[in-house]
Amino acid sequence: MPLHLEEKLIKVLLLKEISTIRATCLRSNIFYNAIAYTSNKEQDSILQIKDYIEEFKLNSFISAKDKVLIFCPSIKSVDLVSDTLNCSKFYASLSTEVKEETLKSFFTSNESYYKVLVASSSLEEGLDYSSIRLVIYKDIAYSFIGFLQGSSRAGRDCLESTSTFFYNAKDRRLNSSNLESSSSLDLAIDDKAIVYSYLKEQVCRKRQISLYLDNNIYDTCTSESSLCDLCCSRKGIIDNQVDRIVNLSKEVEKQYIYVKNTLETAFTNCVYCLLIKEANLSIRVNTEPHLVSSCTLYSSFNNLISRIKAALKDNKVSLSKDSCCFTCLLPTTLCSYYKKTNSTLCFSPDFIFSILSLLYIKRVSLHTFIKLDIPKNANLITYLKICLKKVYIKELDTEGLRVFQYILFN
Repeated sequence: MPLHLEEKLIKVLLLKEISTIRATCLRSNIFYNAIAYTSNKEQDSILQIKDYIEEFKLNSFISAKDKVLIFCPSIKSVDLVSDTLNCSKFYASLSTEVKEETLKSFFTSNESYYKVLVASSSLEEGLDYSSIRLVIYKDIAYSFIGFLQGSSRAGRDCLESTSTFFYNAKDRRLNSSNLESSSSLDLAIDDKAIVYSYLKEQVCRKRQISLYLDNNIYDTCTSESSLCDLCCSRKGIIDNQVDRIVNLSKEVEKQYIYVKNTLETAFTNCVYCLLIKEANLSIRVNTEPHLVSSCTLYSSFNNLISRIKAALKDNKVSLSKDSCCFTCLLPTTLCSYYKKTNSTLCFSPDFIFSILSLLYIKRVSLHTFIKLDIPKNANLITYLKICLKKVYIKELDTEGLRVFQYILFN
């Protein structure tokens, strides 16, 4: 019994000094779902329900004893649905013999005809068959307490079951301006109004049920209960977002590893000979393993390196804040990334300076100015301002220097 009706009953009966033992009325093993018809035509709506039932049988039936119960708002609707689905039916005006035979067969028979029972509201109370796996409500001419009682015919064996409400989204009652807020306790006065609020709910179906039965409010299905369709949808969206972020992180991690391997190769070799060789230029290189400091072919670059360092020291060229580590000139996150694996590691700035020198001196053969959009007549300072410009490096999801982005990814 809903809490507000319990209080009203006590007042009407003038009961005093009464003790009440009450547990939550919410059925945690029922998945509550609402589906709008895709067509306004009656026959199309019934066929949509039929397709839904067939898919449900394939995916959610647990045993051969599982059954489906459909509630319709009128005898005419019961007959039409029963004839279309070729299944059993029940309503009060049928003869006693027919009703008894129908219920007996529904309880005991495994014939397909008795797998589904279409009924009026007369079966919302008292029908205790343990393996009703799916309850369907067709259209919205119901009271909320009746809907909850009928839905509770599902899952009497405490196994996961489903209550699905099919409705017409264009029904004028759903769009009534007099419909109160779903959080208002006054909704308990008008039983049918809560049906409309239940169908229009955007957060959690069970929020409406819990408010009505127990006067409790919560904004999502609990982890212990079957999620309603709204919470499932929200969880699916969140899971997809998490998966996308995780996959994106994996891609970024791959790029970090790629850059790390590339840098380690460059640091253990002469960066001049290495880059010229990879550029497939007809320029002489030393193919023997050696470092920049011992390269006899390009030792003349040392003078330019000194000029570049001086330009930075004298602030003729400034580095943007947070664009890189000011010691090694690597993007800040890269520097931190490597330090996590080796806390004593900080790369020598000579690596970037050596690259800047190579790209400037060999700018014609390496097409440096063309690829970096630098004016052909640019002097060293103009060249440095462009190469040391702060950019966003999408491959690493971070910021860094343009020259670093160019040399690693171009």
